Amino acid sequence: MERGWQVKSKFDGIPEPLYQFVDHGVEFSSHSDDQWCGTAPFSEKDDHLYVDPATGKWDEKQLGVSGNAWTFLEKMAHHYREQFTPDKQKALADRFGLPVDAVLVDDVGYDPNTNAYTFASRNEKGTVLDIRRRKLNGKPMSTKGCKVRLWGLDSLSRAKPGTRVYIVEGESDRLAMLWLLKKNGRLKDVVVSCPGAGVFKDDWAKPFVGMDVATLFDKDDAGQSGTKQVHAKLRTAGVTAKAWCHDDDWPDGLDLRDFTTHARKTKIPLTECLNSGIIKRLHPLELEDDERPTRPRLVFLTADQVMNTEPPGYIVDGVMPPGVIVLVAPPANAKSFLALDLAISIASDTPWHGREVEAGYVMLVNAEGFGTFGQRIDAAISALPPEKQRLALSRLLITGDAPAIHRQDDPSLIIERARALDEPPKLVVLDTLARCMPGGDENAAQDMGSFIAGVDKIRDALGCAVLILHHTIKDGTTERGSSALRGACDVMLFCKLRDNALTVTFDKCRDFAPPDPMHFALQPHKESVRLVAVDPSAAIAAISDKLKPGMVLRALKEDGDWMSLSKIKTKARVGDSTARRALRDLVRAGLAERKGNKHDAAWRVADSNGRGKGQTVKAVDRKIEGKRSLRSTGLDRLKSRESAEKPGVSVKRSLRSSSAQRTGPSNGHTPGGP
Repeated sequence: MERGWQVKSKFDGIPEPLYQFVDHGVEFSSHSDDQWCGTAPFSEKDDHLYVDPATGKWDEKQLGVSGNAWTFLEKMAHHYREQFTPDKQKALADRFGLPVDAVLVDDVGYDPNTNAYTFASRNEKGTVLDIRRRKLNGKPMSTKGCKVRLWGLDSLSRAKPGTRVYIVEGESDRLAMLWLLKKNGRLKDVVVSCPGAGVFKDDWAKPFVGMDVATLFDKDDAGQSGTKQVHAKLRTAGVTAKAWCHDDDWPDGLDLRDFTTHARKTKIPLTECLNSGIIKRLHPLELEDDERPTRPRLVFLTADQVMNTEPPGYIVDGVMPPGVIVLVAPPANAKSFLALDLAISIASDTPWHGREVEAGYVMLVNAEGFGTFGQRIDAAISALPPEKQRLALSRLLITGDAPAIHRQDDPSLIIERARALDEPPKLVVLDTLARCMPGGDENAAQDMGSFIAGVDKIRDALGCAVLILHHTIKDGTTERGSSALRGACDVMLFCKLRDNALTVTFDKCRDFAPPDPMHFALQPHKESVRLVAVDPSAAIAAISDKLKPGMVLRALKEDGDWMSLSKIKTKARVGDSTARRALRDLVRAGLAERKGNKHDAAWRVADSNGRGKGQTVKAVDRKIEGKRSLRSTGLDRLKSRESAEKPGVSVKRSLRSSSAQRTGPSNGHTPGGP
């Protein structure tokens, strides 16, 4: 026989994005460069599944369903649950030494093609990222192309204050512990299982921040070594856990499942089994000096792994990812009104001025005091239907306390309060940075770094967006304090209020193209105001009506090409300072675009959508030109009418009076502004 022969693998010739499909029984019958055709286990007809080999996106024509690699795994997890028949349930329960009802857990199923039992692993948001399979006498194996993960991680979203989270070793121990907790009426406790005693990755510790954690590993060398490893990595993330301390009389090799099974056989009361045998034996684990947490080691991923990482999505479509968002404005420029408007949309599941939102709870830290905040809420929800108003009022949670985010414990307090909710919040608002950093120095990189670390801790633990309201320096050109904030944030917005017109521009967007400026008007409502979106075309028409900007804009339109400042002044018949102010206003309104630096700058008219193809104003230019306040533009024509409910009270007066009633120390002006 010729040496070196190899058995052909079912993955030979298969593009890597299709590994998950082939591993779960998809049989491809034909393919081309841009799609492969085959049959999925959940299909009712052959050759109706089409998959893009470059992206892994699929479409099942006969059933009319489609998605990406993760939604395919979700479909397979559902398919396997349907195959988990009573006879298969009994076989698995007998193998683990547990009652049948102990294996009736979500995400446990059966794969008839491989005669293996399946365990679907989800992330904190509930997305299936791996399906592990194991035969009755075999070892669990992850899906080809998927990374090994914790099982039951999605249940952390149900954790509340007073809830304990147990980390156990293996699928059978998790099933045993869940059954034991259920029998003792502790339905709120959460159980998560590691794929093995020595398998606990550094980044797995982040979801447990702010929780009461206990580890329940086996009484053997691997279990004790794994316990120390897990506790060291948890402490690196700021989590102090307890460990299951075994009795010396217990046999070596005993695990949680054996302990539970023995209690059933010997008729030991299950309450005693849980309380005396487990909970009372949970104690802090003392680590030796060489076992204590050290600086996390560097982990490098291949470019292919990075490309296949699931994108985070958006909390507000195209505007707000689940990251650190900074909203910057001078005092009394309606940034609190804008933040409240965002919060109400997310809490009420209402699109934010045409942009879809991921609905859920919003936690708002109104550290400047409540004042007239109730009137603001009343105005913000006034345009919503009654059922949306009720939803917003139940999901928007507000505190007037000022946490010190730059200190280690205070972010954990927010995380702990968030764990008390039915699900993690989608947005946490900190109004303002200065009030949530008492005793800290905004200008010191060290203090700002500690504040950012606290914000990251909230973001990582809850998977939400954190919106920070912050002030500009005196001339209004850039944000106040250390530049570390700009470097750390994912999105930075600036808002500017001129009379009753509010313009929002996107100064930094880390992972997506900056959207066009957004325009709002402040509309009176009782004793407060609410935001109303203004059609950009109306704003463009309004600014064009103004004499000086209109003359400059017409000069740009007539020429159609890049024009120097001197050429613009000549063609529009305006002076130097007038031309500069008009051009700055036109660029900020999206009507014109600019290229070059201060000495060789040139301008031209933007396209019909208000977006230019060239380079817009840079931050350094904004600082140079911002020494003089922005003059009135055509947006000034969007002045609001006097309040119908209270004649004679303008929006501007209403905004001032609302700000004047804030609580807090006085330093000659309204503390912080809206």
